[in-house]
Amino acid sequence: MKTDIKPIELKFDSFIDGLMELVSTYYLIGAENSGHKIGFIAQDVEDLIRTCGLTHDDIGIVSKIPIKDEFGNTTGHTYSLGYNDFIGLLFRKCKNQDEQINSLKQENLALQKRLSILEHKMEVLYNVINSKIN
Repeated sequence: MKTDIKPIELKFDSFIDGLMELVSTYYLIGAENSGHKIGFIAQDVEDLIRTCGLTHDDIGIVSKIPIKDEFGNTTGHTYSLGYNDFIGLLFRKCKNQDEQINSLKQENLALQKRLSILEHKMEVLYNVINSKIN
């Protein structure tokens, strides 16, 4: 069951924009789906989360699984990303871009109308000036 449902906050916009700079190609080894991949490096995404002032509680995309030695001591971590969690963020970005595109279309139509009026006025002035000269 889903609880505490809220719309995505503005603070995620800088995170979404930052992701555009992090897309990489890499070769995945040691997994059943080894091979060339396109995506993100989890450590880079983790750094971006911090840079944007977000926390794991805000956006739980990065998972860290401890690597243990034979004595049970943590020797490092295996990182992974929950790519499904990116979907909502990307839809927000698309929605924002659609709104911006629609706004720019309206502005463009208004400018085209003004240009048409100015061109007509210039033509009228040109004809008046030509009639006075001739």
